[in-house]
Amino acid sequence: MPAIYVWWVVIGIALLPGFLMSGMFFSNLLHRKHKKYPCTCENVTVIMCAHNEEATLRKAIHCICNQNYQGHITLLVVDNHSSDCTKKEIIQSCVKQDLTQLSAFIFSSALRQIQRHRH
Repeated sequence: MPAIYVWWVVIGIALLPGFLMSGMFFSNLLHRKHKKYPCTCENVTVIMCAHNEEATLRKAIHCICNQNYQGHITLLVVDNHSSDCTKKEIIQSCVKQDLTQLSAFIFSSALRQIQRHRH
C-alpha cells in the first residue's frame, strides 16, 4: 500500500475528529449565552428554626446578615425549646450583627433581652 494512503487514514481517523471537536468546543465557548436573572429587590423573610444549634447558629446568622441582596431581609429565628445555650447564642449573635438593614425577631422571651442589650 502506498504511503500516501496510510497518511490519509491516519489523518482521517486520528487528527480530523480531534480538530472538529476542538472547533466545536471553542465555538460553543465563544458563543455562549449568559443567563440573565431579573433584578429582585423584593422584601424577603428568612425563617430559621433552631433546636440545640448553639455550635452553628452564629455562623448561620452571620451568613444571612452579610448577603449581597438589595431588598429588605427579615430574619425570624425560632428557638424550639433547646436544652443548650441556643437562646443565649441567638441574643449574642443578633446584638453583635449590624441590624440596620435587617429585622430580627426571636419567638421566645429572648426578644426582650435583645432590646435590653441594645439600650
